[in-house]
Amino acid sequence: MKVAFRADASPKIGTGHIMRCLTLANGLAARGHDCCFFVRSQPGDHIDHIRNCGFPVYEVHRTSHETGFSESETPYLSWLGCTPAEDARACQKAISQIKPDWIVLDHYSLDSSWTSTINSDAKALVIDDLANRTHDCDILLDQTLGRASADYSSLVPNHCNILCGAEYALLRPEFSDLRSYSINRRKNRKIKTILISLGGVDKDNITGKIINALASTEFVHDCHFVVILGSSSPWIEEIKSELDAFPGSSELQINVTKMAALMAESDLAIGAGGSTSWERCCLGLPTIMIVLAENQRKVAFELEQYGAVVLIKELTRIQDELKELYTRISSSNMVEKLSKKSSEVTDGKGCSKVIKVMEVYSKAN
Repeated sequence: MKVAFRADASPKIGTGHIMRCLTLANGLAARGHDCCFFVRSQPGDHIDHIRNCGFPVYEVHRTSHETGFSESETPYLSWLGCTPAEDARACQKAISQIKPDWIVLDHYSLDSSWTSTINSDAKALVIDDLANRTHDCDILLDQTLGRASADYSSLVPNHCNILCGAEYALLRPEFSDLRSYSINRRKNRKIKTILISLGGVDKDNITGKIINALASTEFVHDCHFVVILGSSSPWIEEIKSELDAFPGSSELQINVTKMAALMAESDLAIGAGGSTSWERCCLGLPTIMIVLAENQRKVAFELEQYGAVVLIKELTRIQDELKELYTRISSSNMVEKLSKKSSEVTDGKGCSKVIKVMEVYSKAN
């Protein structure tokens, strides 16, 4: 199969859409399928990273006639900078030359008007977690815990195969490989290593707020803190300075390539509610979660209700809530409880399940 991906990254969008598409692309490539990417050229676009992973990238450039949008009125269209139809036209020529068997769309700005404009014979797989717009697709993937197929029944064609739930979470193979080890090491385990990861970009520098809050806690000298940032984060130098003055044991890691191993060796995570939620769940890593964007709210709520995470609900109370939650987690058997519940959310094999559905669908159609 030939598979073309359409996704973007930027400080505003983050890196999650590109990263989960890369996970799927790597899984497809491992089974002999050819993949390429269509990515809008902009600061923080991750185009070099995609090429370094071995995939061709067709850069989608802005045109002088593209429509501008107010972020307050149309927040996701402002990420794209044009209408879905305009974006499709910018991709159309290359798509017609490549003649892919599948087009994978992972973009909050794109809807059914993109696929109707592209006018390709390719089958379409849409990756979404908003359930707020129509899609003309053959497979709809939403890896949100608690998401029901009925949420999309009026948004996709009748023939669409809807894959909902965290069992389909797109994770790299190393997470399922380390799953048993990670879960088993948490039995009767005290908190010694805390992983802090608020996304590759962390545009509002919540990482810095967490570090400042931790600096004045009683347990700062009892743990080792591992802070993760992507190379596109604008806060790297500032975080380095803050960690130099940090009273506890700490380290900063940038562009981590072995996240599964880092998570498996950590005892507690302080993290956002994006795609890494499923990575932590697969490894049974107890998590204090912070909601950084509106589209993370459902994931966070469902995970909290399930007993898989504890939430910091107010960013203005980070310091107090961190103290309260750490005390609550460390002074009981809550580490094991959180680990058990989170590990039930996903087994980390969602990528292979999605690829199997794509392959079966291609043979049947």
